[in-house]
Amino acid sequence: MTTERILPARFDPFQQTEHDDPARLYAEMRAAGAVCRGGPAQWLIPRYQEVSRLLRDARLGQFQFADAYRLFPATLRQSLGDGPANSFTQRVVAGLDRPAHGPVRRLLAESFTSARVQAMSDRISSRAGELLDAAADTGGFDAVEDLAFPLPLTILGELLGIAPDERELVGHQVLELAKIFTAVLSDEDRASADAAVTWLRDYVEQLVAAGAGTDTVLDRMAHAQAAGTVDRAQLLDNAIFLLFAGLETSMTMISSLCAGLPRHQDQLNILRADPALVPSAVEEVLRFDPPTRITGRIVLEPVPVGDRVLRAGRVVFLLIASANRDERQFRAPETFDVTRRPNPHLSFGSGMHYCVGAGLARLEGAIVLRQLLERFAVFEPDGEPVLAGSATLRSYQHVPVRVGRSR
Repeated sequence: MTTERILPARFDPFQQTEHDDPARLYAEMRAAGAVCRGGPAQWLIPRYQEVSRLLRDARLGQFQFADAYRLFPATLRQSLGDGPANSFTQRVVAGLDRPAHGPVRRLLAESFTSARVQAMSDRISSRAGELLDAAADTGGFDAVEDLAFPLPLTILGELLGIAPDERELVGHQVLELAKIFTAVLSDEDRASADAAVTWLRDYVEQLVAAGAGTDTVLDRMAHAQAAGTVDRAQLLDNAIFLLFAGLETSMTMISSLCAGLPRHQDQLNILRADPALVPSAVEEVLRFDPPTRITGRIVLEPVPVGDRVLRAGRVVFLLIASANRDERQFRAPETFDVTRRPNPHLSFGSGMHYCVGAGLARLEGAIVLRQLLERFAVFEPDGEPVLAGSATLRSYQHVPVRVGRSR
């Protein structure tokens, strides 16, 4: 087994713009090897087998943006600084390692058991129906503004006891947090993220103090604080993170569904002929266009990967979007196929950091897709989707679609 002295090819997956399709770059990286070089002391993992294994490897710790960037003076301009956004990333469940991770994750998971998720089905259906009825009246809609944003925001708002007339404002503040998870953080974006964290902490504190309801996420978290499971700061920041992760993930999935499926009318026809394939189609949307493209880790102790050993202190970027297109794992990976089975994509992660809200996101996606198929004989693009431009999070600004009840 070699050491890091013999260096493999270098790549930069963070230079993609909103107009770039990174699939070709990912294919080049997978062909280059199981490990590729990134920036200073950074390694890139592009293949499925290694990404899947490392997502579950306890020798890798969660990526702390501020601490990691301080290792590399040349990139200090990307640091989160020492403000609210920095402390937020260090308290939320996605940034915690064992043993701190377990109690917080169990607390959040209580709100997303299979029984609780299924109990939300009727509410998701009714809200999706309201939004799509409005779309039918105009013959088209923006899948982001008119569906992907308000639908999960309604459900999350009810889970946390947020008043209906406050949800849109809260949602826009939550989406400001996406700036934290980008590769380059400008002074302006850092200030914006800090301000959003401060605003949301104050808002959630007011909800907790007021008593949001009889069985909301915040109520259960407040009881956990009283029992000593979490402290007040963890309660506030993880409630905010739940809002962010739930909204960003579901928004992107629904937007991706509306951006991708209308461009594959042959696949839509397959679904119309066999609606039982809807869950399979949702999985294929997640594989083909995952909400999170890249996730970072810190090497805590030496880890062998391929023919190399990655040393402690190095940053490792696991390329989920690349792993989901790995020809070693998936048949015809560049083909969008709603009948694909099995489909062991990594879009929700793996191991102890597997997405706690994955079941809810899947349910929302399946309900939206079924209603689109049932309501509209016409479901077509009405222009080009507009991406938000992040190499790490696959978010959309606009997805225009045309719909109609008959051709």
